[in-house]
Amino acid sequence: MYLFWEIIAIACWRLIGFYRVKEYVIKADKAFLVTFFGAVVMLLGFIQIYGSTQSFDLMDMRGTLIPGSAVLLILFGMFSKSATVPLHTWLPDAGVARPPSRPCFTPPSWSRSASMPMPGFSCSLLIFRRLEGSDPWIAVASSLIAAAAATVENDFKRILAYSTVSQIGYIFLGFSVATPEGISGSLLFILMHGLAKAGLFLCAGIVIHATHKRDIREMGGLIKTMPLTAVAFLVCAFSVIGIPPFGGFFSKFLVIVGTVKAGAIWAAAVALFTAVLTMFYL
Repeated sequence: MYLFWEIIAIACWRLIGFYRVKEYVIKADKAFLVTFFGAVVMLLGFIQIYGSTQSFDLMDMRGTLIPGSAVLLILFGMFSKSATVPLHTWLPDAGVARPPSRPCFTPPSWSRSASMPMPGFSCSLLIFRRLEGSDPWIAVASSLIAAAAATVENDFKRILAYSTVSQIGYIFLGFSVATPEGISGSLLFILMHGLAKAGLFLCAGIVIHATHKRDIREMGGLIKTMPLTAVAFLVCAFSVIGIPPFGGFFSKFLVIVGTVKAGAIWAAAVALFTAVLTMFYL
């Protein structure tokens, strides 16, 4: 699992720096160094677990008490690879890397935003699914901080990239409370967010290609000249925000219900407020 996760990191490093422009090479190196540093820390946690269990087989570890320091090391690595605050800065940079001659080069922008964080969810669920749950404050803090950053950002794609970081917080929130509703909501949200964010990045590429601008302060009234793009963007945005009957609503609803059932009322309230911020910036 660890080795293949690192192969993904190498692939993303080359994808971000696909066009050999100095600015994008620097962004690619930054993403690789942050995630590689997290991987080294996570490996130390794996080694510590091996010292306690004499095994790397997750099935053999069932019912074994895992040292708290090892859990923290592994979580640090997962947060760096999954772009969770405060180790999130590489993702907004990676999301905007594109060649000047091809402003709508957005499929890699979306795949970069999805290919590194998504394995983090799978691994965190795989490793920690049999725990009783953990404190959700890191997840909700990451979601709130990233949403606040998106509200003051003016670059079209950086807004979407910060939105990805914020929604990742929702997914980790459901896993951290470890209730059936929370885990189900997080698993559903991985799919719903991936589909919706793909549409948002593609719409961003269409707009940037048509206007040759990235600053949203220089845009406005595009629904009149680009109605299909506007409708597509709104549909995807409504899903990310969590407006019924779109898929994002059901996933966020399950996560919040699971958080309430876990007794973390304050975390559910922060998650709802973050959804309001998401509606504001999108």
